[in-house]
Amino acid sequence: MSDSETLQSAKNHSVLGRRGFVKGAAGVIAGGTLGWGYGCHGGTARAVGAAEHPNLLFVYADQMREMAMSCSGDPNLATPNMDRLAAEGVRFSRMYTPSPLCSPARSSLMTGLYPHNAGVSNNNMHLREDVRCIAEITAEAGYRTGHIGKWHLHGNFDPPRLSEYACVPPEHHRGFKYWAGFEHGHKYFQSSYCTDTGDKISIPQGLYEPDAQTDLAIKFIKKNAAAPWHLDLSWGPPHFPLEDVKPEDLARHKPEDVRLRPNVPPAFQEQARRDLCHYYAMIENLDWNLGRLLSTLDDLGLRRHTIVVFTADHGDMMLSHGQHYKRRPQEESSKVPLLIRYPEKISANRVCGEIVSLVDVVPTVLGLMELDAPAVDGVSFAGWLRKAARFPRRQAVFMECPKLGCRDYDPGLFARAPWRAVRTRQYKAVFLKITQSTAQLVQLFDLSRDPYEMKNLAQSSQHPSIRHELTRDIISWMRRTGDEEFIGLEFPP
Repeated sequence: MSDSETLQSAKNHSVLGRRGFVKGAAGVIAGGTLGWGYGCHGGTARAVGAAEHPNLLFVYADQMREMAMSCSGDPNLATPNMDRLAAEGVRFSRMYTPSPLCSPARSSLMTGLYPHNAGVSNNNMHLREDVRCIAEITAEAGYRTGHIGKWHLHGNFDPPRLSEYACVPPEHHRGFKYWAGFEHGHKYFQSSYCTDTGDKISIPQGLYEPDAQTDLAIKFIKKNAAAPWHLDLSWGPPHFPLEDVKPEDLARHKPEDVRLRPNVPPAFQEQARRDLCHYYAMIENLDWNLGRLLSTLDDLGLRRHTIVVFTADHGDMMLSHGQHYKRRPQEESSKVPLLIRYPEKISANRVCGEIVSLVDVVPTVLGLMELDAPAVDGVSFAGWLRKAARFPRRQAVFMECPKLGCRDYDPGLFARAPWRAVRTRQYKAVFLKITQSTAQLVQLFDLSRDPYEMKNLAQSSQHPSIRHELTRDIISWMRRTGDEEFIGLEFPP
């Protein structure tokens, strides 16, 4: 069956089956237990002659914050398959993006480098040709590689809005042999993609993009079940437009039922409840599609020998602090989910509270696959996942972004200047470049006492030693990683 035939047949999916799945699964996870719906299928034995290296299913959402899962404690939605993945593997509760912006974060997800070292400090920039992507490594090791969905690392489109769903030239697929992707685009009911030969295929009108992409992913897994494979699946939601949501998913959510985070100001609460209904509905659709992928692995007997990673590039403020979208160092924008399952080597039902960064994902995954990683900025915690080593000692993670806030959505809260941030176990400090020679501390939060970041201590005279320590940390990181935009700036006390 061709990709076009696969997508056309997907229009026959039963809406009633979808509703029944969510209703039944939500009850199964009550109390944190796993019921019959999550038992491992017997499946079939892994094909004779399969390689020793595990498969890799790498799935990531666009603009999904860490706290928007039921396993993270959000009472507003049901994510039984994300919860299943967490229960059968490891959930990282303090995973941070190196940049709360699409292209920079994705450059780190593909390379293990900070965005400024990958050459992608802003959206619509071209990933450096002289850095190695994870698929280039797995392809060289004999893996069948595939990418499905948004890429956003080819760049060089001006203006970007005129090039939605543009093809990425095959010579820039960076190790992915099968390709059903596009540079960027967010029209979830009128989507398209390009193949590895450069042909453009339109998804049938009315078919929801993540559903179609998951159909293609299942087809890829089935086709390559007998060989080691690495599949990269990049879903668009819950990135705006929020109105592009399946009606049956939205119908489960009512604004009056939404419980808001304490940092949503009263003036924004009505809009926040409306927007969050759409946001949660989108995430529940992704969860359903994740369940379809996990069932496919079960049915093919690939569960134990497949590493499954679920994460996101960055989060969304969703009107916490009266702000929308991304580019903010606050938890809602900068903290992302990370779930890893690998039954062959990783024990289940663990929560990691260590501070980690998306730059750590590539070396960690390659470590689990027993493949050599290139020199990267991240550190591998594969040994800790296998319980063969202690967690790498780390005092802080760092973030960078070319702008503070989104001008189109945050009037009065937008700063054109770039910022850098350091997150330690207790504090988060944000430094804004205010002149060509000076950076200033503009935010300081004690997250152990103020988890919702309600009290900015940047101007407080009571924390001089903390200010000095965090300033020293950020300067050391910039020098160590070659952050040329901030190296040499003065950081006045």
